[in-house]
Amino acid sequence: MTNRTVGGLWRTVFAGMARVVAIVLVLGLAGCDRALEVMRSDAELDPAATNLVQCCADPERYPRWMVEMVEPLMQLAGPSISRAQTRPGFLSARPEAQALLLQHARPFDVMLFQMSARLSGSLLPGHFSHSGLYLGDERKLRAAGLWEDPALDPFRARIGQKHLILDSVTGGVREADRHEVFDFDAIALVRPSARVIGDRHAALRRALAAVGTPFDHSFDLDTSERLFCLEFVCKVLPEMDIPKRRVFGRRTVLPDRVAAMALTGKGGLRVIGYLRSGPWGWQTATGAMMAEDIHRAWQSRRLRPVERP
Repeated sequence: MTNRTVGGLWRTVFAGMARVVAIVLVLGLAGCDRALEVMRSDAELDPAATNLVQCCADPERYPRWMVEMVEPLMQLAGPSISRAQTRPGFLSARPEAQALLLQHARPFDVMLFQMSARLSGSLLPGHFSHSGLYLGDERKLRAAGLWEDPALDPFRARIGQKHLILDSVTGGVREADRHEVFDFDAIALVRPSARVIGDRHAALRRALAAVGTPFDHSFDLDTSERLFCLEFVCKVLPEMDIPKRRVFGRRTVLPDRVAAMALTGKGGLRVIGYLRSGPWGWQTATGAMMAEDIHRAWQSRRLRPVERP
């Protein structure tokens, strides 16, 4: 065998190996892309089949006398309670999950948050204890025709590729940074219909004008000078029309009610995706799983009433 023949043989071998490596890489990358391609959800679940009919039915977990005694202290104790947690949220260490949710989010999507290791999440009834509003990065705001809106003038320079997300916490309505947004164990992404959003420019202006509004520790819809988290979302999207209920003598709304409406296809809301995580990793869960999580949370809240001593 001549040197030329040997050289040709080695070139053929190397070319074949290169093709195999290329195919493996392409398939591997394609597999990763498919994993991030879609967030799974189940449209219009039957509330009876998922026990969602029991959601939010009995939110008064504590006796009224206890609430009346503690409420005057909430303005001072609220900040400490909201910051108290035993560990970081599991999603905070899952950049792939974060990228997936941000990839699928659109302007005016409602974000519902769950965190089992946070004191405030343990005190409030239900599965989801917090909510926020996704407005988008520059690309998504441009696609929605909102980038040039004058209401964005104070915010535009610092958005860029950053995702603008607003929520109301103990310090008031704010721009939440990425770490704050994902310091949770589970997040649901709920999309309002075009009818619910209405005039996008008007909704954007309502959202941005509310930044800095103090937090409402009483969770009272009838005190307009302060806003709790879901009250802020309702102010921006008044057509969402979440059923209000009287809890401890005040009208309020609960994040789990938004989730139940979206899961059952009511109120012009639908679930785009549900991410949950733990020490085992993270997953894109189905709507049925989300409904079961909500059901379990309300079942566990059915405690024996505490009698006043």
